[in-house]
Amino acid sequence: MPKQSDKVLTDTICRKAKPAEARYSVPDAKTPGLELRVMPTGSKTWTFRYRAKSGQQRRVSFGAYPAKTLKAARDEAAKTKGQVGVGMCSAIVSAAHAASWVAGRIERARESA
Repeated sequence: MPKQSDKVLTDTICRKAKPAEARYSVPDAKTPGLELRVMPTGSKTWTFRYRAKSGQQRRVSFGAYPAKTLKAARDEAAKTKGQVGVGMCSAIVSAAHAASWVAGRIERARESA
């Protein structure tokens, strides 16, 4: 059986990820650093781990699965990797993702109203 990090995530793998007693992450081999975090409550969120220029490991959250799809999470991870690569600090990256998330929530609320 391949190591978990050798697996390319699919929507089926994400959907079938079951909660456990402790939080755990399912990494995506196609997009290094991208993980689906599964909480004991059953909620699932996308996170991206990276190293800042200072050498410290950082983590950015992209939102909940299935509201944010695997493809959208991969796109966000690629965008974040580019931002960090040009020297943007994690606080700016996190704020940009938060603003994007809020804008998406507002748009969905308007569509359903």
